[in-house]
Amino acid sequence: MLNRRARGRVALLVAGVCLAGTACGIRVPDSEVNAAEGNSGAVAAEGTTVAGSDAAIPTEATDVTVPGPATTTAGTGAAAPTGSTGTAPSTTTATAGTAGKGNKPAATAAPTVGGACTKQLEPIKLGQTGAFSGLLGQASGLIRLGLAVWARDVNARGGVQCHPIQLFQVDDGSDPARTASNVNDLVQTKGVVSMIGSYVPITLDAYRREVNRLKVPTVGGDGILPPWNEDPLLFPAGTSSDVIYTATAKVLAQATGKTKLGVISCVEASVCPFIAQQVKDAANAAKGGYQVVAQQSSSMTQTDFTAECQNMKNAGAEFLWLALDGASDQRFARSCLAIDYKVPFATVPIALGAASARDPNVRDFGVYFASSLAPFPATDNPGLKEFHAAMARFNPGGPFDGSAMLGWAAGKLFEAGMAKVPQARTGPVATALVLQGLYSLKNETLNGLSPGVTFRAGQGAAKQNCYYTILLNSSGFTAPNGSKKDCF
Repeated sequence: MLNRRARGRVALLVAGVCLAGTACGIRVPDSEVNAAEGNSGAVAAEGTTVAGSDAAIPTEATDVTVPGPATTTAGTGAAAPTGSTGTAPSTTTATAGTAGKGNKPAATAAPTVGGACTKQLEPIKLGQTGAFSGLLGQASGLIRLGLAVWARDVNARGGVQCHPIQLFQVDDGSDPARTASNVNDLVQTKGVVSMIGSYVPITLDAYRREVNRLKVPTVGGDGILPPWNEDPLLFPAGTSSDVIYTATAKVLAQATGKTKLGVISCVEASVCPFIAQQVKDAANAAKGGYQVVAQQSSSMTQTDFTAECQNMKNAGAEFLWLALDGASDQRFARSCLAIDYKVPFATVPIALGAASARDPNVRDFGVYFASSLAPFPATDNPGLKEFHAAMARFNPGGPFDGSAMLGWAAGKLFEAGMAKVPQARTGPVATALVLQGLYSLKNETLNGLSPGVTFRAGQGAAKQNCYYTILLNSSGFTAPNGSKKDCF
């Protein structure tokens, strides 16, 4: 079992496919979500046993490998981590081309053209790095779960263009040096052909420098800063970030009928003042039907926000935009309630992870989001139904949130791109082929998960102006408009 306090780089080898005829499941118990509320931000838990496999998927900020179909050494299974030594298990081997109950070899016939795979080709190696510990860990943890569930789901369906997915997931703790090192190791040592689902809101500059130096794409990710729509090697799955921040304030104003907005933004991440400026610019341009009556910078490390609450109350703010992390949102809610100041607020969907969303104080306020992807609570289109079915199969009874949807959507975007390059069925997949597929996507909606993304060779992603609405209240997360999108 993993030590909850360990912060070393522990490698855990995880079986990444449910072999035919076996039961599969990943569960993140409520107790593990609750444990996150009092820690440094990591979703603290041991890895939990996966029925029908020989390994576990951890939910704390450890490094994880989710291989494709594996042949397991008899009697060993996947080795358990050995504390915080950083030593990877060596008793399990991942081998392409073996699948089925009892580790029977896969069929050796050639893949059916355009149809079901009858032969597994070489694994496609993908890498994810993110702020899975530290200040942002609580909000980002389930993006790993969403991506890991996608990897298991797609492998259970035969892989991507007959290639099983091998996924490496590593923590960078919002440290730019670790972010760069992770990318370099994943590409140069692990051999990944693409990054996927990266969560780097604080270390994006370092991340971009490294992926551009190595010339590898990133499929999906946090998407919360403008470079996600400007860098030709970044491929966001949803709406442009600046649109989301403006739309969030608009959603809140329309839902409440209020017009006086107060803005609180963090000092730790460049995205926070960017959000504040976007919201203020939109107010000045009369885009959202509201005015900013107060604006203040604060730290996510503060234990109390009473002064900020009092300032907003004195300014007559009728609703708030909190550019903070989920744990800070919890402390902010408690501080404001202590002075009898309770107004609805908005925040970034990925800021409120499962732990923060369980806080009754936060729910009591009513929290509104404009989402870049179809709202994860909804089930009214094929893409959302597929997401919920996969979560029910591989994460039965476990929590998931907007960050899990980000991870899942990144995987689906990779699938969509690879579907454009049928030649992938004839041999190994290289980075060039991944890019070819991505640049072939035009108004790609991922079966209803995205408002429609378009990528162009040598250019940033085409700007997308549509968004979706999510509400968190005493009933939990809801989608007031279902998967209906609104546009500027």
